[in-house]
Formats: sequence, C-alpha cells, structure tokens
Amino acid sequence: SSGGAPAAAPAVGDLGGPARIEPAADAGPAPAGPRGGAEAGEDEVTGTARVTVQDAPAAAASAGDAAPPASTGGGVRPGAPTGGVRPGAPTGGVRPAEPAPAPADTPADRGAQGGTSEARAVADAGPAASHTPTKAQPAEPATCDDLVALEAPAMMGQLGVGRRKCLEGRLAAASQQTMKNKISRVLIMDAQARGDKADWERLMKRHLEDIDRSDPDLCLTYAIHLSRGGVGRAHGVIRWADYALENKQKWSGNTYKKKVYALYKLRAVAANRLWQNAEKKYVEDRTDENEAKAVKYRGMAKDYAREWLDYARASGQDIKAPLSLCVSAAGNKEFCEG
Repeated sequence: SSGGAPAAAPAVGDLGGPARIEPAADAGPAPAGPRGGAEAGEDEVTGTARVTVQDAPAAAASAGDAAPPASTGGGVRPGAPTGGVRPGAPTGGVRPAEPAPAPADTPADRGAQGGTSEARAVADAGPAASHTPTKAQPAEPATCDDLVALEAPAMMGQLGVGRRKCLEGRLAAASQQTMKNKISRVLIMDAQARGDKADWERLMKRHLEDIDRSDPDLCLTYAIHLSRGGVGRAHGVIRWADYALENKQKWSGNTYKKKVYALYKLRAVAANRLWQNAEKKYVEDRTDENEAKAVKYRGMAKDYAREWLDYARASGQDIKAPLSLCVSAAGNKEFCEG
C-alpha cells in the first residue's frame, strides 16, 4: 500500500477565478471561459449576454391600393327625378328629398360591393390590416476584412456562419502569428457569447496549442474549464496551470495574488484527484504497476499542495485547505509545517 487514505479534494468552486479578461493591446480581445458549472473561479469568468438584432419589417402597401370601390347600390332608383319636389305633390310647399337608405348586406350587395362587410372592414382599416407580404431580410454579410468592426458582433455571438467561415479562411492563410492571434480571439469571443461550449473548447485548444500560449489569462481560463471534467482532464489542468504560472509576471497587485493562488490550487487539486484515482485502482488490483502509479501521484499531490500552502502563507491568504491537503498527501504535519 502507498500508505494513508487520500483526503477529499477541496471544493474546486472555492478557487478565486480570473476576473474578466482584457485583451492585450496588440492582440485583440480575449474572452473569458464558458459560463456554468461549479468549478474554480467560475464566478469570475464572465459571460456575454446573447442579443438578437432583427431588421425592421418592410412597410405595408398604401391604403389607397387596398380600398375597394365606393358603394353605389341601394341609393336613388334609376330614372328617378333628381329634384327635391315629388311629382304630383301640392304646389303649396316643397317637400325635401328623402335620404337614400343604407345598402343592405345581402348576397347581391356583397357581390356588387366587393365582398362581405367583414372584408370591407379589413379593407377600410388600411395597410396595417392588409396581408401584404414583407420583404425578405437581407442576407448576413460574409466579409471579414475589418477585425475591429467584427469585435462588437462577436461579443454578442452574432458573427454568423458566413463571417465565421471567412475568418477561418483568413486564419488558415495568414502568415503572421500576430494576425492569427487576433482572428482566433474574435472567433473565441463569438463562440463564448453564443454559449457553444464545444466550439469554444475547440477554438481555445487550437489557440493555445498552435497560435499563442503566452497569455496567462487564457491559460488560466482553459485550466478552470478542464478542471470541471474530472480526473480524466487532470493532466491538462496541471499543464495549462503551469503555462499560466510561467507568465504570471504579466499580472500585478491583488490580481496577481488572487490568480496565482488559484493556479496553485488548481494544480494541487488536480494532482490529488490523480492520486485518489490511482489509490482506488491499487486497492482493487494490487499490481506493481498500480502501486507505482499510486506512489507517483501521491508524491505529486504532496509537492503541489506544499507549493500552494507556501504561497498562501507568503501572500497572507487562506491556508486551511492547502494545509489539509498537504498533511493528507504527506502523511504527517512535519513536512507541511517545516
């Protein structure tokens, strides 16, 4: 046995995650990690609300085009005198002409007047009540020449398929890493704002693996994202936390203290998960190989927990969790308190 039952890892949700990532001056905006979950620094990795912008519908046709002809039925009888005096009436007074009766809503009248009274009411209502089809909305622009102009739609997740394909083409054809960096960041922002976690992870991995890994904020954000995936991603968490620590000098003040603490914690928790998993396998199957892995990961957990504890003490931050993890992995307090 590798000795001692492993302690449960501290809740990763206690990590102080990164504040909203500001883009480098020459590299365009950098996104935060995807939202959701209960992992390290999650409350600090901010998202972008999705906003839907739609074109206004086209104006309806004018009322004059939709109005039916005025009614002519039911008024004065053909051949009737138009004067005000009725034939045969006494000459001692003039009787005014009687007003024409209102037309009856009969089938004959409907045919003569262009439809039912309901149809006439719709026609009389003007263009708002008509069923004139609106014009089709214009197709989304597919050009992607101006990266600065694309930042706003990208932050709202509204680049669209056409512009994303255009940017992918530009990125593949770009010869300068600086240009690849800027294009990649625009695509990452758009994926994050759309809430497409799978696409965001793909773009982040490509960016860090193939384009640029010198931004500690991006490395920290990606490490936090991987930490939500369980023990299977623990090695990735440690890797990208290490890359972020290599460039930690880009931070300063309280931001430096908070994010470096988070990175040490990410590594220690990931190593502790690897140890617990290896210890479990060794208990189930006591082979030399499983024992060697349990010993290896226990030593890793002990070292990373001690580094986390040392930084917590030096920076005046909480030492309870790192001390507990350190003592569990080391098997004694002397290693952690010395």
